[in-house]
Amino acid sequence: MTEMDNHPGDLAMLKGFQIGTKGAFAGFVYGSAVAALFPVPAGQIPLLHALKVAGINSMLLGGAGATFAITTTVVTKLRDKDDYKSWAIGAGTAGSLFGFKYRSIAVGCRAAFGLAVLAAAVKYTNVYRAPFHDAAEFFRTPREES
Repeated sequence: MTEMDNHPGDLAMLKGFQIGTKGAFAGFVYGSAVAALFPVPAGQIPLLHALKVAGINSMLLGGAGATFAITTTVVTKLRDKDDYKSWAIGAGTAGSLFGFKYRSIAVGCRAAFGLAVLAAAVKYTNVYRAPFHDAAEFFRTPREES
């Protein structure tokens, strides 16, 4: 997600491709796990079913990632501010895609609201820049001898 900080408001399609590719890979891994853990419906070939489930999830998460990146970049450019509100708008737009998948406006609204709140919190706290606190850093840094 750090690529969203490089040139905020510019290169919308490039950012959409980068984050969409990461989302597609995550969706493929998730879809593969779902296909491996749950039984195959009767009358379907297992390999084709696994590829179908992985492909559907890959397209959904890749599309959501690309939608988030492009919308966030365009909103940042229009508002001329790179803040948590731009991320919330982008994540809300991406969350609405889940409503299309499940053919439900209620699911789309819930996903849009949930992702908007989550993305706004992530941007507001800047937790995506350094997600893990290194508790052992003190022991690895060399000390100067006096």
